[in-house]
Amino acid sequence: MAKGKIRIPAGKGFITCSSLGNIYGCGYGTNLDVYEGYKGAVKKDFTEEQLKSMEFGTKFEDAVVKFFTYKTKLKVSHEARGLMAYWQDNMPYFICHPDRVGVGLDSKGRRFAVEVKCVSPKAQGWGEEGSDEIPDNYYLQCQGYFACGVPCDVVYVVCLRGNRVYIYEILPDWDVVADIIRRVRETKESFDMGVVPDPENYGEAVSQLLGKIDYANEGTPAGDEGRALWDEMVANHKILNDATAKEEELKTKMVILMGNAPAVITADEKGKIKILAKLSKSTRKVFDKDGLKKDHPEIYAAYESEQESYSVRYSWPREKKEG
Repeated sequence: MAKGKIRIPAGKGFITCSSLGNIYGCGYGTNLDVYEGYKGAVKKDFTEEQLKSMEFGTKFEDAVVKFFTYKTKLKVSHEARGLMAYWQDNMPYFICHPDRVGVGLDSKGRRFAVEVKCVSPKAQGWGEEGSDEIPDNYYLQCQGYFACGVPCDVVYVVCLRGNRVYIYEILPDWDVVADIIRRVRETKESFDMGVVPDPENYGEAVSQLLGKIDYANEGTPAGDEGRALWDEMVANHKILNDATAKEEELKTKMVILMGNAPAVITADEKGKIKILAKLSKSTRKVFDKDGLKKDHPEIYAAYESEQESYSVRYSWPREKKEG
């Protein structure tokens, strides 16, 4: 077993314990995310919800650890704070960063490590305190502690949920540890050969188009299934276009019917007035980028940057013109 203070450099071929849930298909991401990180792909932008969750965890981690120490009387090392990495000598690409490593032994004479989780009060998958019933992705991460050789006999998962802190005990399941080692090795071999994991959703399918330029040579043959899908998309596209055109036509007629009135009204069988359509007005502030560029080109240039976006586009058939 080896250890050292390390920050994982992008593109250096590392797999971390926190990504085990994704590899097994029960994490917050997918195996494609693990692949892109392993290959050093540019980190995707986090959503606002993800950023809030990360900020929440960062702010409360120390407080949760202090509560753990207060409740159990166990001391932990604050030296690394998630930067001390552990790995097996024969698997230097598989790395674990414990949140804390215990100082001394617990009440049962065991070496211990601590994993801190700050989760939503409504988070599912947590069992009774003191048990090992935690969500699968977190359970795999803790078993990864043992697979990477972290010097511990038990992992205490200290979870902040709502206004309470719960403590769980995760002991090594050596069958799971062996399977993790096997799965990580197979994953690394696949990644090194450039085998990209299959996409699990539309967003991932779009991301796999990155770098595609010569579509004619790099595309996959449609076959009967692809042609059938395309034909169905074409038919659906025509229905949507016809419906949109019809809606615009009816809107125009309704506006003409309104005339100078603000609404079109009717009365039900009891004489109660019902509004069928109304003309509303709203205002919003709009930033004039063109004006800024014209009046202050040097300021505009300082904040101007290129952005790339990717999407799947369909080649719709041209409609024949009548006559």
